Amino acid sequence: MLNVFVLVNFLYKIFPKEIINNHAYSIQKFISKAAKECNKKNKKVLDIGAGELPYKGYFDKCGYFTQDIVNYNGAIDYVSDAKTIPVKDRSFDYIICTQVMEHVKEPHLVIREMYRILKKGGKVFLTTHGNFEEHGIPYDFFRYTRYGLKYLAISNHFRSAKIKPQGGRFIAVSKFIQTLIPRVLKNKYLVYLYYFFAMIPIFIIHLVFFYLDKLDKDKSLTLNYECIFVK
Repeated sequence: MLNVFVLVNFLYKIFPKEIINNHAYSIQKFISKAAKECNKKNKKVLDIGAGELPYKGYFDKCGYFTQDIVNYNGAIDYVSDAKTIPVKDRSFDYIICTQVMEHVKEPHLVIREMYRILKKGGKVFLTTHGNFEEHGIPYDFFRYTRYGLKYLAISNHFRSAKIKPQGGRFIAVSKFIQTLIPRVLKNKYLVYLYYFFAMIPIFIIHLVFFYLDKLDKDKSLTLNYECIFVK
């Protein structure tokens, strides 16, 4: 059965990530684009909720600093709550924060802290969920709309907030279809078998829905948002 699991993982890897895992692809693309602006000498970037530092490689030229509540592998610079980071006012040129806001109990205070530690004209590059299943349980508290995110930014004195859905209804539905059966099955071996036999149909669904998503103009149902807040 282990061989089936290995094969399933292999099949996932051969499909284009943009199609089969658009959610993760879109976040990575957003941070990669942000790094083109941030990754410069004499600039300081703080990664809030940095975890195991998946984006460190994008910031090899600037001063890259990290915050999290847990000191993963001893690599976190500031071990603290995101609403009370032990740094001086106006310490950083940029902040990146990916998939963190849904896990904080007091989002207003976190955004306020971002404003405090940013230099004037500094930017926050942030992603968070719109519609998604519960995860990181029990530390999963919120889902956002573009209007809620804008309110959080403007009410905490950011002068502009650009918010963009990362995909629309079709991409969201294809993700729900992909995970539906595995989430209700209790036996992990049945899950492996399901993915083994359903892999090609799942990919076809993802492929068709990926292109159909272009028909969804307002994208008021989305898995994720990407945001740029300017101080």
